[in-house]
Amino acid sequence: MVSVEAEYSMIKDSLYPKEITNNIKELLGSDYGKYKAVAYLDNIQIANKTSISVHTLKQVTNIIKSNFKPTKVKGFVEVDKTGYAINTKGVVLSPTGKILTKYVGKSGYIMCQLNTYSIYVHKELGKAFISNPNSKPLINHKDGNKLNYALSNLEWNTVKENTDHALSSGLQKTYGEQNGNAKLKNVDVISIRKSKLTAKELSIKYGVSTTQIRNIWNGKR
Repeated sequence: MVSVEAEYSMIKDSLYPKEITNNIKELLGSDYGKYKAVAYLDNIQIANKTSISVHTLKQVTNIIKSNFKPTKVKGFVEVDKTGYAINTKGVVLSPTGKILTKYVGKSGYIMCQLNTYSIYVHKELGKAFISNPNSKPLINHKDGNKLNYALSNLEWNTVKENTDHALSSGLQKTYGEQNGNAKLKNVDVISIRKSKLTAKELSIKYGVSTTQIRNIWNGKR
């Protein structure tokens, strides 16, 4: 996972339009260079590192708020009409131009906290930058690594495609011969998906519940 500092270094020279940059320079004077070097931090952290007062930094924030739109930064696309924006590298900007810190969620995926809710970075990348002509519902990590949100590692999948990928790559072991407590083998699961029999008929044939049959049909197991 790339640090906020590293992400800031990639975009800092193109982050603000000239009008905002000139207004900040005019306000900060000789302190502008110090500010620009650590502008990815919050105001209190910037004040501690640069000796620029928090009051002055609030004025900087007001300049940015009144004139800045993340979607106007080259390469950024708005996230669901929230005022936040994301680029192809997974950098997420707030409405005031701050780069959001990423974290690993309970599900093991990289996330960002917006104002009122959290987003999955890989999902927003898919929605913004990967064509989905067949309206597939899921974004899959091709290499199976939930932490790798590189655009080249993402693809749209159906539930079945996603489950089949998890099985073939050994990521999912909730059923089949890889699960010591399972009655079904992977070949059974594939046969169940292709079968024209009813859930009741399949449950009798394989000795499992109709719920498990339906879960397999739906790609949940």
